[in-house]
Amino acid sequence: MHRSMPKSYAGQIVALKCDGLQIVKFDGQRELLERTRAHVADGVSNFEIVVPLFDSVVISQGGNRSTVPPGQFIAVDMSEPSTFEHARRLTAILFAFSRTDIASRLGRPEKICGRPLHRHPLLAASLAFISAFAQSAELMDDRCFAAGARHIRDLLALIMLDAVDTSSCESAVRAATLIRIKTLIDARLCDAELDLAAIASAAGVSLRYVHYLFQATGTTPQRFIREQRLRRSAELLANPFKKTTITEIAHAVGFSSSSQFAAAFRELFDRTPSEFRRTEAGPSLQKEVRSGDKDRSLLR
Repeated sequence: MHRSMPKSYAGQIVALKCDGLQIVKFDGQRELLERTRAHVADGVSNFEIVVPLFDSVVISQGGNRSTVPPGQFIAVDMSEPSTFEHARRLTAILFAFSRTDIASRLGRPEKICGRPLHRHPLLAASLAFISAFAQSAELMDDRCFAAGARHIRDLLALIMLDAVDTSSCESAVRAATLIRIKTLIDARLCDAELDLAAIASAAGVSLRYVHYLFQATGTTPQRFIREQRLRRSAELLANPFKKTTITEIAHAVGFSSSSQFAAAFRELFDRTPSEFRRTEAGPSLQKEVRSGDKDRSLLR
């Protein structure tokens, strides 16, 4: 538990983490939790999305105090002090996004922190999906969890992006188009000859517009594709039950050269693929042997 949690706290907190997204299911008694300057001094730079499922939560940050009932959600900057308060027993879900991840979608995510987001056409459907996903997440393998997590991340980002620019729907259209393009790319990552023109055609836009959408998020299509391939390879390397060679993994994620793959992997993760497999897959296998628990991502 984080040191900001009171020692006498009674309740249940279950955290699952995969693909850069952490989901925390929170079911606890009446409480006032305070994150002070001392608590955020450890360099935490995530953004937390709080989704109440039963009863309301009161969030205070940056001089704003907001009551968030079920059917709404709120973003909290974890690098700044805040309070989390509920008068009765509360069931809620908390999502933690990295600052880099959410900033690439929203530009300046600080704009939407500290105030509830509601009255958006996608909100009700998104919250229903989030609730169902959280209820069954413990039963999923890592691949299914990562796929669902990416959809949740994109849904929340789309809603928040539209909330930042409520005077125009153009930003939401751009975000939805970019989500579709990324989904099409994700389905073709294993193809070393992945054709951006074909991706653009399938998305119903021009190749020039694809480059424009990625440029608006501070990257390029090529850089995004390479990073997604490397993150997919990291998932394969971290799986202790995958008896595949590093060269086979490189080809499976769309790299035609194992040396090119190794250099790119080290640039992103600051470790060679062999070092990553040794440090990530080894401890996971030892934990499996000790506990016999098939869900490696469940932290109690």
